[in-house]
Amino acid sequence: MKLNGKIVSALALVTLGAAIGGAGTLAKYTSQVEVGSSEARLAKYQFNQTGTLDLFAASYDGTVQAKNGTDLLIAPGTTATADIAFESNSEVKTETVVNLTKVEAEDVLLDHIKVNVSIAGATVAPATLETIKQALFNNKEVTLGAPVITDAAKKETFEVPVTWTYDFEGADSYDADDTAAASSSGAMPTVKLTFTGINTQID
Repeated sequence: MKLNGKIVSALALVTLGAAIGGAGTLAKYTSQVEVGSSEARLAKYQFNQTGTLDLFAASYDGTVQAKNGTDLLIAPGTTATADIAFESNSEVKTETVVNLTKVEAEDVLLDHIKVNVSIAGATVAPATLETIKQALFNNKEVTLGAPVITDAAKKETFEVPVTWTYDFEGADSYDADDTAAASSSGAMPTVKLTFTGINTQID
């Protein structure tokens, strides 16, 4: 079947119109405005120990005293409290705990020296170094006192007290054990305690 000339011309115009219409765009308003940038800095976090921990002494009220005046001593009947001092200068709210993290001592001292600690969240009470050492072996929390909370945007200094006591006398062979250890011809037994301050952001 042949298309007449008029029909062919009409189809050509429709095709041309579709092509022109598809290539064009409709006019509309459009604009772009820069609103600026937003910037912030990281909040400061600072936590430090200040001073030194003088836990033991060379003299205890004249009742126990080092002959050379310098050696740090312990003996039955001695006790002391020392403060572990910290400074928090953070811009976040924090919590600080102090843990007794290592105990090094001979057997007689492990059994006879007590330190105020809170083991596994228990009420703060004196515990022997032996009890503390066993707790450390069992991966239990061994904390001194209660946690200290510091506010944000406020420089704070605070202290956590450590109290230790070597009881003057005790049950069973307490006195005999002390006497034997202190009368030895070899080196005198020693005790070394290591503490760690742990500061953590909260809230």
